[in-house]
Amino acid sequence: MNPLKSRGSTLLLLALFFSTLLVSQNSGILKVYTIPQNAIIQIGTATYESGKPIELDTGTYEVKIWAPTRELVTKQVKIGNGFYKTVSVELQPTKEYKSYRLKLHAYNFSRFSMRYGPILAYGIIAGSKLIQNSNLNADADRYEQEALMHKQAYEDSFWELDLLSNRTKFDNTKDKYTNAVNQINKNSEFIIYGAGAAVVLNFVTWKLSKKLKRPEFSEEPKLARLDIIPTLTVQSTGLYIKFQF
Repeated sequence: MNPLKSRGSTLLLLALFFSTLLVSQNSGILKVYTIPQNAIIQIGTATYESGKPIELDTGTYEVKIWAPTRELVTKQVKIGNGFYKTVSVELQPTKEYKSYRLKLHAYNFSRFSMRYGPILAYGIIAGSKLIQNSNLNADADRYEQEALMHKQAYEDSFWELDLLSNRTKFDNTKDKYTNAVNQINKNSEFIIYGAGAAVVLNFVTWKLSKKLKRPEFSEEPKLARLDIIPTLTVQSTGLYIKFQF
């Protein structure tokens, strides 16, 4: 018998056998939607992507779903003949990752506070002092005018009671004027000398911030994308099955 004809007959019989086997098998479609979308879906030794249709024979399957920094979820899924089943899973962050995120936020806050805190604090306080000085200047001008008015009134007073009343008003408004001016001077001194102190303090805290250690996070993968795909190849001596990893 011709070897080529014999080999062709063998391949034809194998093709008919596999096609008959596939037709006789019952199957269904499974779709798994995950949050996050980059999650790994594993059924047996095969892995799949979120939202992609998966054709499976009828039966019950253990579906494992995992993504980096998320908890591993395992679900039992039953597939019937002709079924179109969808499963939605939202993976929750692991306790270790939550702890890492808290430490990272604390690190970022400490680093920012040490690098910019003194200057920002000075800027806020100095700004409030400038606003206060603006109001105090207006008050001082008003007190000065009132004091001059009361001074003129008591100097022009004829009756003793009027003189005492106007003199008391003059003294009170003069004290208010003096207090306003003194407070303006104190605020101005703080703005001038505080700027230098804030710069020096900020320089020190900036240096110290460089010694802070940024928290790190690592984990062992619970699933990996490793697919085993059978491939039929024909060589000169017969039929071989090759697996691609």
